[in-house]
Amino acid sequence: MNHYIKYILGFYLLLNHYTVFANDKVENNRNAVKCHVVLANSTEAISLWTIPYEDFKDLKGFENTIVGAKIYVKQSANKDKAAIDKVYQCVPEDEQFTSPQARQLDKNLYR
Repeated sequence: MNHYIKYILGFYLLLNHYTVFANDKVENNRNAVKCHVVLANSTEAISLWTIPYEDFKDLKGFENTIVGAKIYVKQSANKDKAAIDKVYQCVPEDEQFTSPQARQLDKNLYR
């Protein structure tokens, strides 16, 4: 009887370990990215994105895909959207932009 309890406990711990590992893998399949952009109304902004891991390897390619995308404008009370006209740079969310202006915009961004 005592052996059965050990086997059940061991199986439970093994199953629990693999479940945690699988959840980490799903969460790591997407990455947070921030982009320094110019909107159609000539406003510079920082746009936050969550992208698949495959796109994360080629951020230059990702920059081209978001041109024309509409994002919410922070200053708008009506929750208006503005299209992205130009993308200066996209970087992982935990890294800094190369431009001082982009770093200042990022610093002022409420998250």
